[in-house]
Amino acid sequence: MLKKIILIPLISFVLVLVAADLGIKYVAQLGVAKELQSTLHLTARPDVSLSGFPFLYHVVKGNFDSARLKAGPGLASGVPFHSVTLTLQHVQFATGKLATGKGGPIQADAGTGTVGMTGRGVTKVLRDRGIPVTVQFIGTKAVLSNAQLGKVSAGVSVSAGMLLLVPASGQSAFSLRLPPLIKDIRYTGVKLAGGVAFVSFRLDHPKFEVPKI
Repeated sequence: MLKKIILIPLISFVLVLVAADLGIKYVAQLGVAKELQSTLHLTARPDVSLSGFPFLYHVVKGNFDSARLKAGPGLASGVPFHSVTLTLQHVQFATGKLATGKGGPIQADAGTGTVGMTGRGVTKVLRDRGIPVTVQFIGTKAVLSNAQLGKVSAGVSVSAGMLLLVPASGQSAFSLRLPPLIKDIRYTGVKLAGGVAFVSFRLDHPKFEVPKI
């Protein structure tokens, strides 16, 4: 009987803590998602997952083991994207300031991610610049076509923040500036899969300045 008297309030207390933990986690992730949407210049609100247990402890301390962001489709700095993913390691921010809309920095030790782009999106950007070419990503291959080229395969690479499309027929490359999601972003490579070009990037000690609301 005594055990039941002790266990019932103890279980109730644990359930209340778990519920509070989940509720605060939802609010914190939503708040960070809103702020990162603004600072990364995304038109679509991303999904954010903060990692750390127990969550309440990390909220009070203002640090998390990692943060994962997923968004898409939409625009990033005016460039159409199919998807954006970002993983930040050892994230720190002022919980109170973010919760009350006072802004403040979100910092991390490092970050990696990808920007997924479709042929249609790349074609739109190039044509908006007056370059009459159609870009298609078919499976793991890139195909370019216009009146001058006809229809040719192309190599795809990344250099100095640019996406390069090099016709196999030897004509000059077409280039597209990749979105500057954050200062000092380093685009490192590109992989084609499922009709999408996934451009990978790295961040060293990224700092996101969150404005006051």
